[in-house]
Amino acid sequence: SPADNSTGVTNNADDLSLVATFDDNILFGSGNITLVDLATPANNRVIPIGDPRLSITDNRLSITLATDLSLSVEYALKIDAGAIINYSAVPFAGISNTTTWSFTTRAGQDGAWTLNNNGNWFDTNNWANGLIAGGTVANAGGTADFSTTDINNHRTITITGAPAVIGSLILGD
Repeated sequence: SPADNSTGVTNNADDLSLVATFDDNILFGSGNITLVDLATPANNRVIPIGDPRLSITDNRLSITLATDLSLSVEYALKIDAGAIINYSAVPFAGISNTTTWSFTTRAGQDGAWTLNNNGNWFDTNNWANGLIAGGTVANAGGTADFSTTDINNHRTITITGAPAVIGSLILGD
């Protein structure tokens, strides 16, 4: 899991479980397991066999991620031939392509955002996942465009244009 071609998969490493189920009970062989970022191959994650992020229980290989995945990105899982073996030491042929097991993470949130009189963001159509990916802030002082940096960790919101006021904090030019 997630199933091949799944969409809307969580990007949160704490909530995402990558699990491959085999026909036989398995052991680690040698090689790597690679989570391929199909949008930005430089972001591929290579996990060597023996890494504590990999575990086996009977016929199930579980992969734990150290950090969140990017939003709205298709990923594929590759497994080196021989990285997994069965109890008779017969190697798994591996997954060498990006089509056998792929999935797409959930979308970020875009659109118009409004500050209410209490200085809180609201837009029920765009706040569903609690993330802001970019859009327009509108309040009594006008509107301002905003963009984000490191949205997976909710770190930076950059406001340009007319200032946006949240309580006594003024954001923007």
